[in-house]
Amino acid sequence: MKAQDFFNIGFRLLGDRPSRYFPLSGYVRKSISVAHLRISHIVYVSSMIFWALTGTGLASIISFPLVYTLTSLKIFELSAPWFLYPLGISLGTGAMVVLIFLFYPYQLSDSARKGLDKNIVYIINYMSILAGAGVTTESIFTSLAEKGEIYKVQDSARSIVRDIEVLGKDIISAIDDESANTPSKKYSKLLIGINGIARTGGNLQQYLRETAYRQITVRRRELSKLVNQLNLIAETYIILGIAFPVILTTLLSMMGIFGGNVMAGLGPVQVMSLMTYIFFPICALAVLLLADGMTGNCE
Repeated sequence: MKAQDFFNIGFRLLGDRPSRYFPLSGYVRKSISVAHLRISHIVYVSSMIFWALTGTGLASIISFPLVYTLTSLKIFELSAPWFLYPLGISLGTGAMVVLIFLFYPYQLSDSARKGLDKNIVYIINYMSILAGAGVTTESIFTSLAEKGEIYKVQDSARSIVRDIEVLGKDIISAIDDESANTPSKKYSKLLIGINGIARTGGNLQQYLRETAYRQITVRRRELSKLVNQLNLIAETYIILGIAFPVILTTLLSMMGIFGGNVMAGLGPVQVMSLMTYIFFPICALAVLLLADGMTGNCE
C-alpha cells in the first residue's frame, strides 16, 4: 500500500466531516504545510479519525474477550468491574493513534529543520555560485528543486517552484510564503534576505557571500559550545558512572561487615543490587540520551 492510499482510505469513507468538527484542524493544517506533506489537511484529519476508530475497534475485539476470560478463570483479581479495563485499553489505543498522527508532521518538520541548519552554509554557497554566473533567482530555486536533495533543501525549493509554475505566484510571493512555512529560522532569514535583495535590486551574489561568511562564524561558535557541553557531560559521566559506583560499593561492602540496614529496611547487599541493576544503568542511559540530543541538534 502506498502512503497516499493509506491516507485516502479514511477520506473515502468519512469524507470531509471530521475536519469540520475536529478542534485541532487548524494546527494540523499548519503542521502539514511546514512538514511539506503533499496532502490536504482534510484528507489527513479524515484518515486520522478513521484509523483511530479502527484501532479502537480492533483493541475492543481483542481486549474484551481476553479480559473476560482471564477474569472468569480467576487468573487475575480486578478491583474494578472487569469491562472498565478493556474499555480503557480500547480508548487508549484510539488516543494513541491520534497522538501519532499529530506528532508525525512535527517529526518530519524537525528532521527538515536539522537538515537545513546543518547544510545552510552549503546551500548559500551553491546559490552564490549560480548568482555569480548570472542565473536568476527563480532559476536558482529550480536548480535546487532538481539537485538539492544532498543539501536537504529539495522539498523547500520544490514548494517555491510549484507556487510559481502551478499557482501562478511571482517569485517574491512564493519565497515569502516559504519563509513563513519553513521550520528553520536560519533558512527563513536567508529567504527573507533574498527577497529584500530582489525588491531593492541589490547584488545577490555579494549578499550570499557575506551571509555564508556569517553562517560559518556562527557554526564555529555552535561547535565550540557543543565541545564544552560534551566535556561537561564526560565529567558528569565519570563521576556518576565510574567514581560514584566505586565509592558506594566500597562503603556498602564495609557496612555489610557490621550488618544492619542501610535505608527503608534494605541491607547493604540489597542496596548494592538495586544500585547496580537499576540506578547506575538509568544514569548511564540518561547521560547517553543527553549527549545524543546535543549532538543531534548540531550535526
